[in-house]
Parts: sequence; structure tokens; C-alpha cells
Amino acid sequence: MMRLFVLLAAVAMFCTQTFAADLTVKAQPSFMSYPTGNGWFWGVSASGFGGTETSTAGGNGTMFGGKAGFDFGYTGTIAGTMYFVEQSFSAQAVNGSPTLISAAFSMEQRLAVGVPPALFQQWLQLTGLNTVSMPTVGGIQPPGTTLVSSAPYASIQLYEDDVSLQLGNMTGKSWLFSYGVGAGILNRLNNGWVLDTSIEWKHAASGMLIGAGPAVGFARPFNDAFIGTVRVKF
Repeated sequence: MMRLFVLLAAVAMFCTQTFAADLTVKAQPSFMSYPTGNGWFWGVSASGFGGTETSTAGGNGTMFGGKAGFDFGYTGTIAGTMYFVEQSFSAQAVNGSPTLISAAFSMEQRLAVGVPPALFQQWLQLTGLNTVSMPTVGGIQPPGTTLVSSAPYASIQLYEDDVSLQLGNMTGKSWLFSYGVGAGILNRLNNGWVLDTSIEWKHAASGMLIGAGPAVGFARPFNDAFIGTVRVKF
């Protein structure tokens, strides 16, 4: 499954680089520009994550993996404050030690609100996200573009993960519903794109499992995880 993620991430990055290869700094079509006020947006994303797992075979370990997906949402302002709501669909791959685990599909909903820099730092400390490195835009910024503005935000998330394979259930479906908090920066470029870099804390340990429980001997990765994500938005 890790090979699947690597392939998906490579495709996502290839698409981004293909867009950039023919890019000149000029006004982009509306569907290729992130709204400057109220409006709908879409994008692609790639994430990496790590955390802890609990095994039904006994003992704990570590889990890590990644996902690549498609995002869409709506952004606007309320009383001069930026906000956005977003839905993400991702193909996901997870590995663990000592037990090998895997997953196939993940969904996420985010509600984010713009915050001033001082409050942004306080939010990072309050949530413990200051212990995690924020992804950077250096590797994905298209050649010839410049950074116009950076807007920090705080977010809350809901997650729905297809954990059937993680639990050893080869038939039927098992879904883990969980929540988390996050922080990020919307980096607007002069070509109309936005590079959204974010970090999230996923509190799956308190999640709700719908469907069959874990089979004996399989890892149950329901503990906390930190997620770093880069999204390219239009």
C-alpha cells in the first residue's frame, strides 16, 4: 500500500509540475484562480503522517503513511475575517511497526478561520502543534511566480477512514469516525493559485467505530496522529 501512496503522490506532484511547466505569470481562467473574496475552490493534496498504534495481538507500536487526494470547498469573509469550509477525498496507505497495516480510503471535512500571527502562535502552543514542522512551499511553487500574501488560520476537522483492511476485515466495511484540530497558512501567488500548507492533530483514539471490530492479530491504529499536508488550490 505504501507503493500505492508513492504512486498517487507522484501523480499529484506530476500534475502540479505539468501545470507549472507551461505557466506564465498572467491572469488565469476563473477555474484556475483561488477566490479573492467569496467563492468556490478546488485543489489537489498530498499528506504524510505518523503516530502510535495499538495491536490486538498485544503491545503498542508506531504507525506512519500518507495520502493523496482531491479537495473542494467554499471561502468567504465574515466581519472582515477569512474562513473556508472544505471537503477532501483521499486514497490512503498506512504502515505500522511491529504489525503491518493498510488502509484504502479517507474523507475529511475542515472548518478554518483566519487568525492574526500572535493568536496563531498561541493556537499552535495550545494544541501542541508547535512540536510539529509545518510543510513549506519551496518544492511546489511554480517557476516564475512570486508570493503575494500569507494568511495564517486555525481549523477543526472531522475524519472518516475506511479501516476495514486495517482491522483484518476482508469483507464488509468498517469506518472510523474521529476529530482533530489544525493550523495552516494560505500562501497566495501572483498567478492566482494558493498553496495551503497545514499541520493537523488527529485524535482517533476517541473515535467511533462503525462496522466489524478488529480481527485477532491485526493492528488497531486508533491512537493519535500528526498530519502534514500541502494543498494546491484554484
